[in-house]
Amino acid sequence: MALSSNLYSQATPAYTDDLFTSTLLNYMPELTEQVFEDFVALNWLKNADSYREEDGGERIFVPLVKEKNTTAGFFDMYDPIAVTPVTPLTGAFYEWKEMAVSISIAHKEERQNSGKHKILPLLQSRIDNARQSLSDLLAASLFATTQVDKKPESIDVICDSTGTVGTIPRATYTWWAANETTSGSFAAQGLSDMRTMYNTCSSSAGKDAPNFIVTTQSVYEYYEGVLQPQERFADPVMADGGFQSLRFKTAPVVFDQYVPSGRMYFLNSKYLNLVMDSGTNFVVSPFVKPINQACRTAQILAMLNVIASRPNRLGKLVSITA
Repeated sequence: MALSSNLYSQATPAYTDDLFTSTLLNYMPELTEQVFEDFVALNWLKNADSYREEDGGERIFVPLVKEKNTTAGFFDMYDPIAVTPVTPLTGAFYEWKEMAVSISIAHKEERQNSGKHKILPLLQSRIDNARQSLSDLLAASLFATTQVDKKPESIDVICDSTGTVGTIPRATYTWWAANETTSGSFAAQGLSDMRTMYNTCSSSAGKDAPNFIVTTQSVYEYYEGVLQPQERFADPVMADGGFQSLRFKTAPVVFDQYVPSGRMYFLNSKYLNLVMDSGTNFVVSPFVKPINQACRTAQILAMLNVIASRPNRLGKLVSITA
């Protein structure tokens, strides 16, 4: 649809429609929640400790500690104490990513659905469709196997052991690498690989461990198949969200339709965050009428990104087979 380049400059009383705009605004709280509830990984990111809002900013900045203070040491009596300046702090930068969906209604459709024919159900059906489209777009982007500039950071790329994430190249700064293991037959080594990855992503005391494991339906069923019935403990938090899950140690194990084939991710909500701009958190533009078309159009806008603050607490298994 070829809309006027002056679409928003025309948002005056002569061009906007209060009925349509107020309908969409009233529907937005439910719509926004549904965006996150439809897909298991999105639901976890939104409802776990990992979700937060920020009030704009040129980029999302994450302060990091990259090394220990090397002047720490023992001494005796008059031994010299190291005073070499140490700069253990650095930071990662993540760009804001934008997404939008448009909802349009033609003048002819308004008339065809006016009066007893009810214009609002038609508009609400298009809002439902817009919500589902946003859900699909955001959920699919989370597990892209290559990073696309305009899309949010991919969990799959964040969980790589190589590449550049948050402007930090892992080839130079190995402490920024995530844990990545090529697995194989789940029947032969699946549980062993899961144990090793879980422990590798955990602190030595086991207090800081993955709290979410997501995989494909096939791999989920491989895991389900090796468990005894009494071992199939469900996670109550995931069940409250309407998702079925198993458990591995203390983490829920779930499947998401957009996880690439043969992969399993070990995630920690302390170090993987969904960040939303507080002023562009699925906001609604007015319904406006372009100069050269007999229709009205509005957009739902969001500005966000997925960020990592400690990738060495995240990991993935790849190439899992039966």
